Amino acid sequence: MKIAVSGPAATGKTYFIGQLKMFDIVPESARIVNKHYPVLVQNNIEKFRKFVSHLHVYKEQQYVKNVACDRCVIDNLAFTLLGGKGYEEEKERILSLYESKKLTPYNLILYFDVIPVDDPLLRNALNDPLRKNTINIYNYAQHVLEFKDAFFYVAKELGVERQVTVLTAYTTAEHYTLRNQEALQTIQSQRIQQLQTFLDVDYCL
Repeated sequence: MKIAVSGPAATGKTYFIGQLKMFDIVPESARIVNKHYPVLVQNNIEKFRKFVSHLHVYKEQQYVKNVACDRCVIDNLAFTLLGGKGYEEEKERILSLYESKKLTPYNLILYFDVIPVDDPLLRNALNDPLRKNTINIYNYAQHVLEFKDAFFYVAKELGVERQVTVLTAYTTAEHYTLRNQEALQTIQSQRIQQLQTFLDVDYCL
């Protein structure tokens, strides 16, 4: 089973992914690229996005099954689309990888949508050097809306919108906890459904 957790910045994706002990984890590539090339995000955001996308694809290709991705190729394309440069070229590269089966599709994409409220959890999350350089932290609500529009535009272009399940929460610890419980239930339901499909096919054979 291959899942991804997507959504705007500062929505608890990495924390949630860290709780999925039954999966191999593909970490957020933006953090890795920023660690090794800390000035790139400030000096050349387009090149930064390209590095992130290529690294993420490479990381996904290392696993065959039972993998959970902290963001996915759709996230990277959505950020590229919002940046205004290189989207069509990168989209065609991703489509080619899918067509050649060098990249496997997701069984489930959890989209962590949020309703921003003034809360210490959100303020602390936005007080992050990488986020300050990649999103407008002073108009977080706008980022949430723009990213969601871009994400689902890309998902439709890739033909994977049916794999996306949207889970919405207020930006507080209490609501994130409830959202995470719902996300775990959704994953479990998908695992059962996938197993049932496998058993049905095996029985028919």
